Amino acid sequence: MNVQTSNIALKKEIKGLIDLLIKNGTVINSGLSIEISEEGGISLHLRRPAGRSKPLIRLKSEHMISAAALNTCLRGDSFEIDPDRRLLNPLQIEIGTRIIEIYNAAGKVALHKGENPWIQYRGSPHLLELLLSSLHLGKVKEEKLSFIRGSQEQSGVNEFVVQTFMESRVLSRQAEDTGKQQQVIMPILDYLDHDYRGSPYDFSSPYGGGDLRVFCRQPYIWSQECYANYGRIDAVDTFVNYGFIDREGPFVRSIPLEIEIGDRGKLTIHSLQATRMNSEETPKTLRDIQFLLPDWRRDESGEYILSHIFVTTGSYPYATRRIIKWIIEDMTRDSIDQKFVAEQTAAAEKKIVDANVAYYERILIGLDHDEKADSGLKNRIRQLVETQLNKLFKYSISEKL
Repeated sequence: MNVQTSNIALKKEIKGLIDLLIKNGTVINSGLSIEISEEGGISLHLRRPAGRSKPLIRLKSEHMISAAALNTCLRGDSFEIDPDRRLLNPLQIEIGTRIIEIYNAAGKVALHKGENPWIQYRGSPHLLELLLSSLHLGKVKEEKLSFIRGSQEQSGVNEFVVQTFMESRVLSRQAEDTGKQQQVIMPILDYLDHDYRGSPYDFSSPYGGGDLRVFCRQPYIWSQECYANYGRIDAVDTFVNYGFIDREGPFVRSIPLEIEIGDRGKLTIHSLQATRMNSEETPKTLRDIQFLLPDWRRDESGEYILSHIFVTTGSYPYATRRIIKWIIEDMTRDSIDQKFVAEQTAAAEKKIVDANVAYYERILIGLDHDEKADSGLKNRIRQLVETQLNKLFKYSISEKL
């Protein structure tokens, strides 16, 4: 396996990790190549074609390392760990140690400090507040905003750097012993960048035992880089959680809204990152867009509460309209009036798009009136907002609103 880097120490650590994993049962495509940029970015490439059904990597379950059990701390611009030997066996400790040494050799701490918005915007928290003011990102968002508003001791800052870095690296899975959700670091698979056309993380391995498979997905014809799909996320999600703006993903997560559906009730839309519906629950007419569907429930008053709605473009024509229509048909299932459904679907669809456009345009106005904030920080948010607006305008044109 080829590792392309001028950093000899980093190359040695990566090769050592690969040899350790393969020796203990992880399967890695022999044609895989690992490339490291001068800035420390690590990516996976496949030089020769691989079938879409053949795993790029099959990672053994025990090779995924509990992030919490590593007990990671920061010393200067390097990570240090104090692994919990009650939770990790000797092999897992060796894997975890090599993972951390690779991060250090690649300069990941400095790279994270320069890219992560929660760290970058500590001096201008109002810019993130402006961006996130109408989005439901949960308790974690509020805790982070509280952190960057305040003045912290260096120890608190170091803990925050470790926390935000690990959050950008882990995958949530169900622990085999307790059945609870566990945040794990994935050796080698961690180097896959995100693209909505990338491979999903697949735990349904025919080998059983909770092994994780990722397949070869190379969405760009000019590149041999392989990508993973991090989940149902839009450009705001990737910016807040990973520090980059996803310009390719063909959807925008709507801001929270309440929409009256004639005299039939209210539609309440949140902007949560919910799990997808089970395939058994999905109507046959919507199974081609199953991964876009919201979790939803109907309360006692007849109000319909949705986890989210995506405004979609490109690869998913009419998906937003189809989802809204499906919900409204359920609201009127006692006496479906197709004319009423069509009118209310069109009205709700237009309100969602118009409200999101207005929201992002207000952010641009706020940036224009802010003369004190650093221009570089403002420009990053401006680029993100313009990305969202371009997708919303594209929807308005393509769907003929």
